[in-house]
Amino acid sequence: MGFKKHIAQYFIKSQLLLVIMFFAIFALAFTRPHSDSTNNSSRFMTMQAIVEQGTLVINDYQINTDDKILRDGNYYSSKPPVLSVAGAGVYFVLYNVFNLDIRMLDQSWAIYFINLILVGGSFFALLFILHKTIKLLDIRKEYRTWLLLGFGLGTLFFSFFISLNNHTIAGSLLFIGFYFLLKLKLKKSNNYKKYLSLSGFFISLAAVIDIPTGLTFLFLFFIYCLVTFPKKYIIYYILAALPMLILQVVLNYQVTGDFLLPQFHPEFWDPVSVAYGTAIRSRPLVYLINILFGTHGLFLYTPILLFSIYSIYKILRNRKAHFRLEALIIFVGFLIIILYYSLKVRVYTGASFGYRWLIAITPLLYFFLLLLFTKKRSYNFLLLFTTTTAISIVVALIGFLNPWGRTLADILLSNGQIVKIDFPLLVSIMVLFE
Repeated sequence: MGFKKHIAQYFIKSQLLLVIMFFAIFALAFTRPHSDSTNNSSRFMTMQAIVEQGTLVINDYQINTDDKILRDGNYYSSKPPVLSVAGAGVYFVLYNVFNLDIRMLDQSWAIYFINLILVGGSFFALLFILHKTIKLLDIRKEYRTWLLLGFGLGTLFFSFFISLNNHTIAGSLLFIGFYFLLKLKLKKSNNYKKYLSLSGFFISLAAVIDIPTGLTFLFLFFIYCLVTFPKKYIIYYILAALPMLILQVVLNYQVTGDFLLPQFHPEFWDPVSVAYGTAIRSRPLVYLINILFGTHGLFLYTPILLFSIYSIYKILRNRKAHFRLEALIIFVGFLIIILYYSLKVRVYTGASFGYRWLIAITPLLYFFLLLLFTKKRSYNFLLLFTTTTAISIVVALIGFLNPWGRTLADILLSNGQIVKIDFPLLVSIMVLFE
């Protein structure tokens, strides 16, 4: 018995290493060595321009993307620039030290390593912090590895962690910032200066990489800090957030000529037809249903998050719940984000799998799923959760095969008419059987 107990304890202590090794195999084998969408091409071209020409102007590369603007005769990426600047730092080393260059229309070791470092690296950092969060919450040991794998395999983080995107990176940074607030909330440390500074920095970095989600939570967690911690320390959260916000404003000015993002300048978009600027929607309710449960639905593509909503509901109903304020803050942020997209945005994220604009909030929602496992669960609960997780994994794996694939399907109606429907999951399944 002693030997078996020793083996069991060793497995529990080694769970993080085992999970990291499992995902490392996927990352090393499947990380994209090429640009697989005009979205990430736009960012790669900015990295090229910065390193090879010392400018944000992408005139020499712009033919490879529609995600661009034209201002004063010069082309710029339409993407928020901070992530591209970070990628340029990686590319500077690859280009000048290892003689690797970005090639948009071919296999490129430079693109492979940029993807591996930025996207893969942030994903592994998130898994590490999730593991620490699971221990911080004192989740029952028999559930820990499976909860970590459930997130890693059963969310769209898995679908997108092989290809450059801002959503998984921002979501990782956002949750890391939240983790430092948890340490203070749970009295694991009283070093307010250190952890509020770390939180402010990471959340502000998320804010300039995925602006709608990041800025929403940068503000909401500011309110959270005011309510939860001694007010005299809030200055550390603010000061730590300022450098990234200032950098974003400075870079915006170089791209658009003012402090606004390209999305607020539809007159700059080239071609104008691809402008993703804001506009009042004619049927916001249909859009809202589709991004939650329909063609791009968060809960269709990641059904395990229904357990998160169930957990939030239970917590909000209990006025004495330990994480009631956190549940309120994150649920309000979730509502703000989905209402913004439902009322103001014209498209369903372009050619990509699922509603990728909600990926960044996934780790924060998953936190409440974790809370369900602080006590022993019944057989029926575990059976339902396991089944739902298996479905989530299958869907995420379908997205993993081609996260930036086709989204439009031709549907034949009973009257013989063919209509096009924007349904990435359906199209991806159809492609598998072609």
